[in-house]
Amino acid sequence: MKITICGSMLYFGKFKEVEKKLLESGHTVFMPVDFGVDYTTISNEDCGQLKKEKNAIKEHFEKIKKSEAILVCNFNKNGIDNYIGGNSFLEIGFAYILGKKIFYSTLFQKCPTGLK
Repeated sequence: MKITICGSMLYFGKFKEVEKKLLESGHTVFMPVDFGVDYTTISNEDCGQLKKEKNAIKEHFEKIKKSEAILVCNFNKNGIDNYIGGNSFLEIGFAYILGKKIFYSTLFQKCPTGLK
């Protein structure tokens, strides 16, 4: 299955772990644009500015179009369980309108063989 990973860029390092598991399970994976910064130290505002400068949101939506599904990595953030931010919310809506399958990492973590 072709899958685009979505979620808070704070967890880009975890995205790489998820990508590895998906690739090992035979999936094709599309990742968010990597700006080559430490996402644990960059502010939301600076990350948003990078997304605008690099046209990353449009590029990510193009990846969703090419995918059969998205996997929302809704890890806990700032004391919020299963966090879904504004951009992820838009990506979920976009995928829904396009008729894509939508998976959440909280469910993926409970499925040892990956997505079904």
